[in-house]
Amino acid sequence: MKIDRAFVVVGVAFLSAMGCSKNNSGSGSSGSSGTSAAGGSTAGTGSTNSTAGNGSNGSSASNGSSASNGSSASNGSTGSSGTIAGGSSGSSGTSATSLDAGLAAYCEGHGAPIAVGDTSQDAGASATCLGSLAQRTFRFGLCTCDALSVSHPIDTDSFAYLDAGFTDGGAGTVLVSGRNNGAVGCDNGVNEAPNAHGEHLNIGGSLWVSDGGFVSTLSGYVRGELHAGSPVNAVTSISANAFCASDIDGNLSIGGNLYIDPSATVGSGVTVTGQTVQQQVVVRDPCDCSALVDIAGIVASHATNNDNLNIGLAAPDAGFGDAGLDPQAWAAGTGPTAFTFPCGRYFLSGADGGAAVVINTSTTWHIDGRTALMINGDFEINAGFDIDVPAGSELDLFIAGNLSINQPTTFGTQESVANTRFYVGGSGAIALNSPSGFYGNIYAPLAEVDFNSPGDIYGSVFSRAFVNTLPARLHYDEDVLSAGAECEATDAGFVEVDAGFFADGGAVDGGIVAVDAGPSSCSSCADCNNQACNVSDAGVGACGACATSADCCAPLVCNNGTCGVVFQ
Repeated sequence: MKIDRAFVVVGVAFLSAMGCSKNNSGSGSSGSSGTSAAGGSTAGTGSTNSTAGNGSNGSSASNGSSASNGSSASNGSTGSSGTIAGGSSGSSGTSATSLDAGLAAYCEGHGAPIAVGDTSQDAGASATCLGSLAQRTFRFGLCTCDALSVSHPIDTDSFAYLDAGFTDGGAGTVLVSGRNNGAVGCDNGVNEAPNAHGEHLNIGGSLWVSDGGFVSTLSGYVRGELHAGSPVNAVTSISANAFCASDIDGNLSIGGNLYIDPSATVGSGVTVTGQTVQQQVVVRDPCDCSALVDIAGIVASHATNNDNLNIGLAAPDAGFGDAGLDPQAWAAGTGPTAFTFPCGRYFLSGADGGAAVVINTSTTWHIDGRTALMINGDFEINAGFDIDVPAGSELDLFIAGNLSINQPTTFGTQESVANTRFYVGGSGAIALNSPSGFYGNIYAPLAEVDFNSPGDIYGSVFSRAFVNTLPARLHYDEDVLSAGAECEATDAGFVEVDAGFFADGGAVDGGIVAVDAGPSSCSSCADCNNQACNVSDAGVGACGACATSADCCAPLVCNNGTCGVVFQ
């Protein structure tokens, strides 16, 4: 289902070109700006618990996930699980099974978005809605597992599509750019690279550093909050509150309050506009580097459970006919140079089911609707390559191996940044050397992302390391924080999913039924799509309203019971 929004462009020039429709449901933030005073502290209790909400990114979300069970077979019969026994998919000889014979209804907007299982394609406890996965994975504009060494300028900010506030009843959103929710998180510190030349780190958002410290003589600013679990010695201006579990020194100015652990010291170069409060401060790892998304497992689970057979059942069939999409279509680098992926879940591989998917001639992939692509092995781009994700479409691309970009490439489009997500399982460096545009969110927890071209990244980067040999500007799309909205409960904890059809062709409630949306318990905010996981006296966790920002996944803060961005 495509939903277009009319909007008015408001803000700085860097996003003025984004004058097109937007499908995202919005960041949930209101138009007025303001700094949340809590920021992870428990006011008045003498204890600050700056939690990052570590939890498994691959864990099942509290949202419901669409089930393939019970879906109708195109030949009028159902298997034991309700899925189609598909036969051979293309020349590879791989047996494929259609995931959802009710796919057409799903693509029209009925039910939750695509669900994936970490190890199997059923809609049980292991299944995760892709929107929920993105929502809890891409909370920062930049998040690194290793230390962030600054050798060239890094600037971050954010943009959001906010309610236009029309008084005549008209619908629409306003694009507001240059916002200060482009947070940076580092599990192992921020430091100045040995070859730095007086460059800066300007963060239009909050900075979260757990281990490794924040040490730099580079001038810069943090427009949000500072959360540091290790020593700070920097030349930086902090606009909001600072939460420090260890010593703080340098030429540092804090625009709000300083919450500092009683065991820590404050250097003479630190100035605080607000109050200095001594209380326990705990800063957990902001990036979930120990609980990784099982990318290889997600890809493997779709080797035989995919919608490849559905391509070719409707015109145009791209030459595949009723055999569907051959998983090895691009194995030799000679696949179709222009291909449209309709709504569905598709599996691609190199020769013999592994190796690499290769682009050797200029190629464009068009994404039409909600689409998930699974690549078993490496993905090599050796020629001009574009992935077109227009307004109203959604792409989740899972690469089990490495992503190698060797020629000019455009990932995504400006109108669908939050709806474009890449998950890379390999450890090989990802060199963004010659992209003509990156509009999306990339998750590569084992890889170093190298940004070696002058330009901008629209979206977010979660990687083992981030290295830029030229100035890098990252513009975070706040709408990704509501990517799981279509997965969420809509009626007393229930969501609509495709019910399937009975053997006699009958349907119940138009083929749509309500099922329980969430888990019976939670262990962290990650299980609650970044919201609070409240643990009872009996030790049982349940998703609910936050009491303080410590209940929220970093870098979100608690505002009236809801975890959201620092600047609303």
